[in-house]
Order: sequence, then structure tokens, then C-alpha cells
Amino acid sequence: MAQQPSSALGSGSAVGGLEGVVAAVELGGTSIECIVVPSARPSLSSSVARHSVPSSSPADALASVVAFLEPFAASKTLTALGIATFGPYDFTRNCIHESSPKPAWRSVNVLEALSGIAGHTYDVVIDTDVNAPAVAEYEILKRTNAQASSCAYITCGTGVGVGLVVNGQAVRGLMHPEGGKIPCALAGAFKNVPTPPLLVESMQDRNFTGVDEKHGMSIEGVAGSHALAELANVKPSDLPTLDDSHPVWECAAHALASCCATLTLMVSPERIVIGGGILRRRCLYVMIRDKVHAMLDGYVYPLSDRAKLDTYIVASEQGDDAGLHGALSLALRTQ
Repeated sequence: MAQQPSSALGSGSAVGGLEGVVAAVELGGTSIECIVVPSARPSLSSSVARHSVPSSSPADALASVVAFLEPFAASKTLTALGIATFGPYDFTRNCIHESSPKPAWRSVNVLEALSGIAGHTYDVVIDTDVNAPAVAEYEILKRTNAQASSCAYITCGTGVGVGLVVNGQAVRGLMHPEGGKIPCALAGAFKNVPTPPLLVESMQDRNFTGVDEKHGMSIEGVAGSHALAELANVKPSDLPTLDDSHPVWECAAHALASCCATLTLMVSPERIVIGGGILRRRCLYVMIRDKVHAMLDGYVYPLSDRAKLDTYIVASEQGDDAGLHGALSLALRTQ
């Protein structure tokens, strides 16, 4: 049985009194988060209603989302819906790809399920849960740099994901960016940056090969929470108890710096924004910037001054709501 909306507006004049609303939906690993905001004040802080439902059962979860959005669709106040979803996502068939690590969601057409609710027509846009935040971060960048055309977003938690905006649009090609699968730079890749001693020791003495089933020593395989826990010989839940001086954080910084340097050399984004649970360890930002500066070694001339990295690689301000902010940005682009 589908869970009933926990915070939707009830029937009555409240929905009808709104001139227009936009909605955002984030499909996450354990839950689906939804929010409705007024078109006139489109920010998460101005929410009209908010809803959360477990994502374990696609049919029940999507039915609950539909029930949450139905009053706004039925009253014809809903003008646009943005969706940020976990991947891999198949944009050709508009469904979660068969390779998804979430078997129950494979081939589920989220776009179809959330379109045309109550027979009402509204714009629906879907992208990945890293491309969507990249769009949101790009819109923030443009507030201070109107000429900006690009931005990269990296999230690091259990896994590592990368979203990209180039020429003002989220990147899609064969599929979508999967930057967490980029190989982590090891000895010799960047001559000025040696592999962290703990990582070398773990590879030599403990046969550490990265915690990524398909891609081994990828960025995710070194910087994801399970990889860091294995390197530190602790449970993932114990990582927050480690001191800033613990050598495992150099491993995280090295892998994420490797990702940033690769993105800079390949895509040349005008800003790289990093968020996610691991980056609650704030000391990582300085470590990452220092390593990227050494890795690039002056070759990328706009970043030859170390101080430039302080505004080039920055923290996300969206916190745990990065996906919702991204989904909302997708919806607002249709207005």
C-alpha cells in the first residue's frame, strides 16, 4: 500500500489560492524527497508542502509522490516539475538503466509515472542527482559571473558522483557523466604529488585494490566512505570520530584532487563545487586545493596562483538538499 503524503496541503482554498507552483523531486538511495514552492518565490525556504517516502518499492513510492502532487495538478496550479534521480539513467528510454545497483528500480519509467497527474499538463524535466545540482551550482555562479558557461559538481559520500554543465547545459552524450569511475592518480601520474603513504602501505601490505566492484582504484574506490573506512581500518560509521590529522584524509584529498585536476584538464570548468557527507570534514578543501595546485604545476595558467584555487574549488552551500535544489533548478529553467 502506498504511503500517504505526510505534509501535502489538504483540500480547500489553500491550493486553489496559489497562482502557480513548481515542484521538485529527488530520488535517493533510501528515500524520495519532494517539495512544492510558489512560482513567485521559488526557493526551498518558501515551501508550500514537503513530503518524504521510502524508495524501497518503486510502485508504492511513486504512487505516494503522485498522491502528494495531485492536489496541485488537479487545481492546475502546478506549472513545472523537476526530477533529480540516481543513475545510471537511460535518457533514450527515459528509465532507470538495467545496470542500476537498485534491482527493483531497473527499467522503471519515472518520467512517465510523474507526468500528466490528474490529467493536467505541466513541464517535466529529469536529470541525474549530480547533473541537477551542477545546474543549481551553475545558476549560483552566474549571479557573480554573468558570462560563466560551465560548472562541475562533485559529491562524495558512500559513492562519488560528478555532474557537469558545459555551455550552460547539463552534459549528456552516450549517457551522462560518471566521473566517480575515473582512475585515481597513483605514483607517477602527477610528478609533483606522491601517492599518500597510507594508500601505498595499504596496497603493498594489505592488498588494497580499491572499494569499487567494477573499477577498483577509481576516485570512488579510494574516496568513498567504505574505501576510507577500509584504509583507516574502522567501520564507515566511525569515520567522523577520526581526527583531522588521521592519514586517511590525505587519501580522500588525493583522490578528489585527482578528479578535480582531470576535470580541469579535460573540461575546463569555470568552477568546481564539492559536497557530500565526506566533505563535512572541512579540512579536506584546503588539502584538495593544495594538491590540485601541485598536480597542475602552473600548466593551467588561470590557476597558476594558488590563491585562485580558493574560489575555483569551493564547498556546496546546498547541504543535504543538493538534489532538491538541483531538481528545482531544472523545473525553473522551463519557466
